[in-house]
Order: sequence, then structure tokens, then C-alpha cells
Amino acid sequence: MTKRIAALLLAAAMAVCSLTGCGGGGNNSETGGTSETAAAAGEAKDTLTVVMASDAASMDSADTIDVYSQMVYGNILETLVVLDENGEVAPGLAEYEMLDDVTYQFKLQEGVKFHNGEEMKASDVAFTIRRGCESPVLNYLFSEVDPDTIEVVDDYTVKFSLRNPSAPFLVNLTCSPAGIVSEKAVTEAGDNYGMNPVGTGPYKFVSWQQGTEIRLEAFEDYHGEKAKIKNLVIRLIPEGTNRTIELESGGADIACDIPTTDISRVEADENLQLESIVSYATTFLGFNCEAEPFDDVRVRQAVCYALDYEGITQSIMQGYAEPATTPVSSELLFNDETVEHIPYDPEKAKELLAEAGYPDGFDMVITTDERKERNDIATIAQSQLAEVGINVTIDSMEWAAFLDKVYAGEAQSYVLGWSSAVPDPDMVCYSCFHSSMIGNGNNNVARINDPQIDEYLDLGRTSFDTETRAQAYSDLYHYLAEAVPWDMMWVDSKYVGLASDVQGFEMDPMGAYKFANVSFQ
Repeated sequence: MTKRIAALLLAAAMAVCSLTGCGGGGNNSETGGTSETAAAAGEAKDTLTVVMASDAASMDSADTIDVYSQMVYGNILETLVVLDENGEVAPGLAEYEMLDDVTYQFKLQEGVKFHNGEEMKASDVAFTIRRGCESPVLNYLFSEVDPDTIEVVDDYTVKFSLRNPSAPFLVNLTCSPAGIVSEKAVTEAGDNYGMNPVGTGPYKFVSWQQGTEIRLEAFEDYHGEKAKIKNLVIRLIPEGTNRTIELESGGADIACDIPTTDISRVEADENLQLESIVSYATTFLGFNCEAEPFDDVRVRQAVCYALDYEGITQSIMQGYAEPATTPVSSELLFNDETVEHIPYDPEKAKELLAEAGYPDGFDMVITTDERKERNDIATIAQSQLAEVGINVTIDSMEWAAFLDKVYAGEAQSYVLGWSSAVPDPDMVCYSCFHSSMIGNGNNNVARINDPQIDEYLDLGRTSFDTETRAQAYSDLYHYLAEAVPWDMMWVDSKYVGLASDVQGFEMDPMGAYKFANVSFQ
């Protein structure tokens, strides 16, 4: 089976044209050539060039939470609280206090400036939280906040209450989408704010040439330790090997998402460094549970039985990822290794299809973005599902358009990855499977509406007892293994290539990297 899958991948690769050119960026002043020339002349390099797989969908944290957007605005925005080196919640822009089990008070650092020169005040924090309450995308963070309780106590103190106790609330506030924005900047920019983000972070926004590059610059009035490199250029190169080539040629200092086929190549190059981490992300084939025929659990199960998820993982990831059985990474809290994936059994798939009224199969569309691994999943699925009578059409789209289609509920099925920004499972599970998160831009793109799932999720969120939470998530994972809104494929590992003179870079299990501490040797 594995050899046949590999042959399918080879055929698919030969049929796919490169998605982008990859000229030698080292000679182009727009891609870091200026700093290379300066280095040759004995001057310090002042530009860090990073290449990533997809463009940001928006730089407004209330509009999108995809990893590529977060990798940009996560360097622009800062949060009230952060995770320390031990994974504990610690003060960020503010000291915090729990006045009771639902009431929180934050005392802000004084003198912190936004990139527009305005001092951050409690009114900006209150504005950010109210905005989060109104944003469907941020429902998973702010849905428990009662907006009527948000109170600006004084210029540097804000207080509010939750509708219900929430064990993960504080840890969820450490992620970039909860970053504090300037009320003045958002109000003045209006609908254009997503193209003109303003935060308090170590880098400030300069320009965005959509589909090509994003430029940031170190913020001179930053309240903390300033970014070590003045200019940050993030370039978009969808095809993985082209990112590797750009790193090898000197056109990039950091290449994100090194494909599995290039890992050994980067490791062997004495002029490069390879960093890796088991991520908080999983990759899966998702179903729209409101759309026929996937509104029938037997059909979803049949697809799972028809796909050799372990063989798919091995062939595509070549041993650099582990097959997944739950929607959360093995690195998250309350993971349960006893959950079993539906096994590969095409005959069982045919039986279920016949029971569901599809003895001759049906037509389905798998929608993907441009990432090679996700297209490979769709290609293999197309072949394996044909064996049980399911005719698959693959619709591969640009990242932002792909997200629009999936979030609008217009994709029948889709290949996607989902990552948590924190080690708590609530960020994945509640966001993606609770019925309150269906539609209107919310993150339950599987559109599964199941009272039993909601019960497990509500218990996992509202209880502060560790054993109770662990049991709630265990029960949830076993239930989802049968309900299969997602057919799990693998737990992602992140691989990043660095030029030999890059130091201070830290891996992030979500893949939304921060660059303020990066410098050149």
C-alpha cells in the first residue's frame, strides 16, 4: 500500500507546476540584498528576511486567526498576559488579579506607547475586549466575557466579569489574537485597519504588497528590549522547495515550513541550521456535517474506513510526523493515548455506504489550499476513495480564498490543519466543535451540532478541577473518534531552516514565530 501511495504522490508532483519563481534574492535590494552588500562592506546587516508558505489573510486580529496572519501581527501586537518559560501565566502588558472565580482586574504598565505615538490606556484594553466580544473569529477567546461588565476603573485599570467560570480563560489571553489594539487607530482606519495594524509590540507595520511581501520595522519607542534587527521582511513563497532554495542562495535568512523532502538537505548543508519542534497542530480531512452526504455519520465513518491514514502519513511525511487519533496534538494537556482511530477497512466502508443509501458511492469535492502536503492527502484520498465508489474532485485554492470558502460552509470537505497557541485543549476543542461556534465566521467549520459534544466541552471549560477536566476531554476524544467530524491524519512537526549567522531564533509549537530576539552573529 505504501509503495502505491508513493507512486501516486510522484505522479501528482510531476503534474503540478511551481507556484512561484525563486530568483536569487541576495542580489535584490527589495529582498535583503542591501544588508548583504552592507555586510560585505563590513557594516552590520540590518534586515532579516523570512520566507513563509502563504500570505497573511489580514493583519487585523479580529478578522482572522490563521497562523500566517498571526506570524505577522504577533510581532506587532502584545497581550495583557504571557506564558513564561514554565508554561505558566505571567504579567505581560498588565498585572492581573482574580477578584472571584469570574471577575478579573488588570493593572496596566504605565508609559507603554502604541506605534502611532499614543499611550496605551485602560480605554484601549476595554475597546479591544469589547471588539473581541463582537468578533465571531474571537468567540473562542471572549465568548464568556459579559460585555456589560467591562469597566474602566481609571486610566490604567480595567475590570470585567465572565458569564461562567473558565479554567482556560487566562491562558487563552496569552495568544496573539488577544493582542491589545489602539482604539484611535482602529476607529480612524475603519475597514482599512487590516492593512494598517497598530500595536505596542517590538515591530511596527511598514507596508504590505499582497501576495509578495510584508515589511515591518523595529519600534524605536518600544517599552521593553528593542528588536535586535531594524528591518523585518516577510516574503511569500508557497512552494516548499523554492523556500529551501531561497535559503540556500542567500535570498532568505529564515525559511519556515521546510518540506519533509528537504529536511536532510538542510541538515547536511554546513552553511545552514535546522530547528524543529513537535507542534500544537494536527492535520486532517474535515467534513461539512450539515451538507449531504456528510450529515450522515455513517458516510463520514465510511470515508475514514476507506482511507489508510497511517500509510498516508508515512508516505507524505516520511517518518517526520506521527499519525493522529485525536484532534489535539500529543503535546497538549489532557491528551489521551487510548483513543483509537477508525482502522483501514475498505469492505467495512462499502457496507456503511450501502446502509446509508449509497451502494454505488457518490461524488465529492475535497477543497485544499496550496500546501503540497495537503494536496498530497487529497490526491491519495482521490485514489483510495475510488476503490469504494466515491468519485473525488480536488479543488486547490489560494490560502485566503480557501479560508473564505471553508468558513462560509461552502466546502463539502477540506484538508486543513488546526493549531492551538497554548497548551490547553480548549482552544482547539471548544472553538472547533461546540455548537455555539457554528457559522457567522466562527471556527466550527465542521458544523457539527451535537449536545453530547457540547456537554463534554462545557465541563472541560468551566471546571477548575484537573481530574474532572482530564476525564471530560478523554470522553470527548473517544466520542469524536466515532462521530468523526474530522478524519485525523497526523500531528505536525515544524521545521525551520536558518542561515548559519542567525542566532536567537526560538521555535514556536504553533508556528507563529517572533523575531525581536533574532540577531546576526
